[in-house]
Amino acid sequence: MRLYRFDADAGRPIADFGSVGLTIAPVARTAGEAQVVAMWLAPGGCVGRHPADGGQLFLVTRGAGWVEGGDGARRSIQAGQAAWWDDGESHAAGTDSGMAALVIEGDALDTSRLRPLT
Repeated sequence: MRLYRFDADAGRPIADFGSVGLTIAPVARTAGEAQVVAMWLAPGGCVGRHPADGGQLFLVTRGAGWVEGGDGARRSIQAGQAAWWDDGESHAAGTDSGMAALVIEGDALDTSRLRPLT
């Protein structure tokens, strides 16, 4: 067994695309195009609007906030929920109270097993 850490202190701050209060830590990368990163947004933080580099699955693991897709409509999201952005889709995310997420990026991701929000 090996133990690893991927908490915010193991990450690095990101300010690209006007992001604020954003820290990410790499988790895993496949031999292909997929990668997984852990992401933390401080209270009042945001991931600035930018195009997805491949399909992107944003899985909220703690807290709550909002996500936007290509249409610019802001939707609430919380722990236990996920957002999907297509390759090239402009998107953003943010929070008033703090939020953590795992982000899985890659064109070959199959999200058909996820249950849609009703």
